[in-house]
Amino acid sequence: PVPFDLGARLGSTSLSVQGSATLASAQARLQVGRLPLAPFAPYLAQALAEPLHGALDAALSLDWRAAIDGEPMALPLGASRLTLADLSLGQAKRPQAALQQLAVQGATVDLTQRTVNVESLRLQRPRVQVARDAQGGWSPLRWLKPSAASAQPEPGGPSATPPWTLALQSLQLADGSLGFVDELPAEPVRLELSALQLKLQNLRPLDARQPLMPLTVSGRVADAGGGPAEPGRLSYSGSLRLPSVAAGHEGLRTQGRLQAEHLPLRALVPYFGDRLNLELLRADASYRGTVQAALPEEGLSLALAGDVALEDFRANTLAPGEELLNWKSLNLRGLQLALAPQRPLQLVVGETVLSDYFARVIISEQGRFNLQGLLRDEGVAATQPDATATTAATAAASAVAAASVPTAPASASPAADAGLRPDIRFGPVSLVNGRVFFSDRFIQPNYSANLSELSGGLSAFSNASTPTGGTPQLADLALRGRAEGTAALEIVGKLNPLAQPLALDIQGHVSDLELPPLSPYSAKYAGYGIERGKLSVDVKYLIAPDGQLTASNQIILNQLAFGDRVPGSDAPNLPVKLAVALLADRNGVIDINLPVSGSINDPQFRLAPIIFKLIFNLIGKALTAPFSLLASALGGDGD
Repeated sequence: PVPFDLGARLGSTSLSVQGSATLASAQARLQVGRLPLAPFAPYLAQALAEPLHGALDAALSLDWRAAIDGEPMALPLGASRLTLADLSLGQAKRPQAALQQLAVQGATVDLTQRTVNVESLRLQRPRVQVARDAQGGWSPLRWLKPSAASAQPEPGGPSATPPWTLALQSLQLADGSLGFVDELPAEPVRLELSALQLKLQNLRPLDARQPLMPLTVSGRVADAGGGPAEPGRLSYSGSLRLPSVAAGHEGLRTQGRLQAEHLPLRALVPYFGDRLNLELLRADASYRGTVQAALPEEGLSLALAGDVALEDFRANTLAPGEELLNWKSLNLRGLQLALAPQRPLQLVVGETVLSDYFARVIISEQGRFNLQGLLRDEGVAATQPDATATTAATAAASAVAAASVPTAPASASPAADAGLRPDIRFGPVSLVNGRVFFSDRFIQPNYSANLSELSGGLSAFSNASTPTGGTPQLADLALRGRAEGTAALEIVGKLNPLAQPLALDIQGHVSDLELPPLSPYSAKYAGYGIERGKLSVDVKYLIAPDGQLTASNQIILNQLAFGDRVPGSDAPNLPVKLAVALLADRNGVIDINLPVSGSINDPQFRLAPIIFKLIFNLIGKALTAPFSLLASALGGDGD
């Protein structure tokens, strides 16, 4: 062997080569100091569309052995250390990608065997800006210059060269950041991922069969489009298998434990906002539990088991912008979700807690219930009964159900698209400290009422049919609160928010409700405003699966007094004050029981006009048979 030792400088960079050689073999060790990439810019420009800045230093080795006695030539290259520092792609002041350091240790490249083995690859403080423009083009694709298509071997020609293999024992990413901008939606999506940490082991991306690789990743997620200042946190620990390059093998697969806290769901609204009839101002999503996901050729499979929270939720109506829904926290505990190709969606929630919530319930000028149309699905909305059939008490129950129980539209999942009915099961639902602001704009002048201190809940329910194929089992409902700050409100009974068709059996009770705020109703239907009085109501509503409504309304009016007739009123001109005087007992109390029946499937069905028609009939009876009513009020046996 002939030893050699070479020292030189390339600009300001020191180079040294030591080794020995014969006619059949050679070994060399190369030490490179900090070498700027600028002198190599013309070469890099052949592949990169943007200028690349940085510096390299390395400790390299080469072992060459000639082909002897049938043994093939060997040419392994080694890198005990290879470092790229202060890398930046693009303009120096605003690079599209930057990296503080890329460090490779223990790398071996065998040019004859076409193998690459790396012990460790570490990326320190990588920063990348990724954007998709309005035409759907991704910015990373523009970093590389297009290359000529590689020549394809002709059929029947010589066999292809053996493929390269790559084995990376450890990949680490420390303190990374990713800026993401998507301009394809009508409203751009802007996200900022920071403090990214990643560890991946046993990476073999070119193998025909992919191994399961240990994976841990963590970071922070923020809405870069003007969301809350405090970013959410994300961490995942588990395993990952990349898609196989060979046909017939499984695709991407991962399983592990995910902890996500306060992720800014508002930032993703441009992807699904066109399906909402509301403006989502804020929503922080959290999840703690396990994840199993696979993406084979037949479609996505997903299994979740853990706890979900949707916190600091705020949403307004579109136009005009009014407060619609908000809550402090919605917790779904013991969630289990299973989604697989050609199988029905399965959703189980062990317990649901909704706390510090608010709902704006509005009956529109057209008589429609605003919470019926939160999702833009005309087919579903058209099948709902008219909102004028809802009293203030049942409006509170409907608002609570809409705010606390998610529903699954027919096209919400691949299983639904395939004609498979989702299987949805909920455990107990608890409602704590709620408030509902109810407005009836169908009435002129408008009527509004505040329902507060609403607490209670639902027992377990599901969309599963009974063993005989009937309507799903109804859940027990209990809700208590106050109306207008003084009147006691209680709603109890049975209902199932997931039942199709609608079925319920509810009883409502309101006591000592001040009557003057109800003047808009009395002005519309009776022609007189209310000066004073209190109202207590006991209502019972039973809706059968066929849509048949059976209801009773026990109404007690105490010290009711009407004012003057409203000028220009379209209501029948009846002597209402005289009727009230005849209907009241010696203590000034009017006790009325009004049974109602009908079908909510009838487009002409309206509950409020039916009740007031019964009241008018009672007023007519009072005027035509006053002595009978007086005798009854005095305890006699009048006819």
